[in-house]
Amino acid sequence: MLTTYLRRLFVKLSSFLFPASRQLLNQPKANLPEIQSANDSVLSLGKIHWMLMSASLLIQAEIEKEYPGNIINVSTRTYTPKIFAGDPISWWVFEQEHDVPTLRKKTESALELAQKLKNTATSFAKDEYKTLEELRLEYVNFSNKNQKEIQGILTYVEWLREKNKYAPAILYNYRTWGTTRMTLRNISKDPAVLENPDVIGKCSDLVLGLMIRHVSVRDWIVRDLERKIHEEKIQTKAVNLALSQFTEYFEHLRDSLRNVLVEIEQREENERLVTSDDFWRQFIIVSSSSMKTEQKYWDFKQTLYIWQKRDNREKLEKERKFSEIVAGFANNKGGVIVVGVSDASPREIVGLGDDFRQLENNMKYTSQVLGKHISYDGDYIHLQQVNVSDHNGKKQLCLVIVVKQTRQTLGVASDDSIVSYPFRQETGLVRKEKEVIQKIKHGIKNDNYDFLTVLQQFVNEEI
Repeated sequence: MLTTYLRRLFVKLSSFLFPASRQLLNQPKANLPEIQSANDSVLSLGKIHWMLMSASLLIQAEIEKEYPGNIINVSTRTYTPKIFAGDPISWWVFEQEHDVPTLRKKTESALELAQKLKNTATSFAKDEYKTLEELRLEYVNFSNKNQKEIQGILTYVEWLREKNKYAPAILYNYRTWGTTRMTLRNISKDPAVLENPDVIGKCSDLVLGLMIRHVSVRDWIVRDLERKIHEEKIQTKAVNLALSQFTEYFEHLRDSLRNVLVEIEQREENERLVTSDDFWRQFIIVSSSSMKTEQKYWDFKQTLYIWQKRDNREKLEKERKFSEIVAGFANNKGGVIVVGVSDASPREIVGLGDDFRQLENNMKYTSQVLGKHISYDGDYIHLQQVNVSDHNGKKQLCLVIVVKQTRQTLGVASDDSIVSYPFRQETGLVRKEKEVIQKIKHGIKNDNYDFLTVLQQFVNEEI
């Protein structure tokens, strides 16, 4: 109570002793560049939000460029342009970032800083402030005391922006913030507006809750009231709203960083499994000896017919059918084709022989076949040789063809240019309309190996 009393006394004395300062504080929020520019830490908050908002608006502009005349609903991912795959976090972590360990390290450090800011902001908001003028001065003190944390977040966002102008949107997107919150913290839908030199100060006020969209928090309160009330009550409501917006900002900044780490962990786990000889060795042994039939996630082949020499017409037909098997997995949940295990039960691990050079050529040819019949802008398969012990303990060389679940529908072209859209259904294959499959895929954020967690669970249960 004494601290609050002294703070208010300080504000009153400052206004009395420095009438120019009192006049400045009584001006509308938009006319306070001196206070904003006089404090580097407050400006740093504005720079952070400027980069986040800029990346978000640039993405919006790309969406509308790709889908002119359409109503864009990014929050439900109705459209999934290539630029960010419907979700900036997944787009960046799974498709753009090539140095995941560094991203993890920097994100963990930024999360620690954001958590401190969130905790401090929550404690700060518990104090009582009578006027926006008093609150604004206290915001300066808050920013100075937390200069290290604010600068750390700014450095992280600047690092993202240097890598890609869209990358800062991983901290400012609909998944974490929601449509309403982002709308309230956007000055304009036009990226060009952000080039205005005054916009950093406005962005600072958006972070601090002193501005909502393009108006001051006081004017926002007045606008929403249906009847006139006393100025003191307006100030109270404005202060409470500003503090709410202020604490909420750091909470969602922290949650965004958490979501980035969740995506990183998912990618690291998927990459660990997809390239793990031990995992595939264990899976082949368990699945080949299991009493369960082939599931929608995997297929066994003793060999691939496309590797055998045939006349041109039959060869093309085999290539098309194999490509449809792969596309069928990709168009559903993803899956794996294990080559070197007999098709019929009881299954035997027979391997692919000892001619390693021939196997390398066959793998290369397999990729060429898929490239010829399937046109897709992205890497959707992984081929890996695995040594597995058969029932007699002899090492057999098998091949796993791991197929991602793709965000977009894969079509398979035949030699007469007719395109089919296969879909893996339990242990078989059906053909559907492209639009039907794309509707099923609605909400998929990125090409992924998520089905590997199902395989891992199956192995754990069978052991």
